[in-house]
Amino acid sequence: MVMSFTFTHKKKSKKNTFFSLLCNFLCFTIVYINRRPRKMVTDIEINLIEGLKEQSPKAQQMMVERYGRHVFNQVVRLLPSVEDAEEVYQDVFLKVFLNINRYEEEKSSFKTWVSRIAYNESITWLRHK
Repeated sequence: MVMSFTFTHKKKSKKNTFFSLLCNFLCFTIVYINRRPRKMVTDIEINLIEGLKEQSPKAQQMMVERYGRHVFNQVVRLLPSVEDAEEVYQDVFLKVFLNINRYEEEKSSFKTWVSRIAYNESITWLRHK
């Protein structure tokens, strides 16, 4: 996506110069951002996912250490008590461990996938309670 702007001015003033410089900067930024490759999953996450697929206890421990706080904070905000949040927290990681083969790195980052599982488990718990 390339955008170009052409400005013609009879008289160059400081305001016009600033405006054209700003437009050039924004055009460059848009082109640069669109050309930059985006990597959804980091190398560390790739190794973690491979370990989880092999059901490695070390990978599972690393998973809990890496994403545990984020998942717990998300679940605590949605549920009425800490005890309920702890129960759902365990369910989230169990679901991640059991369904790791269903993760598709082309669709989302690993953290987003885990967060979505946490959200869905919390909502399911609220519906059944």
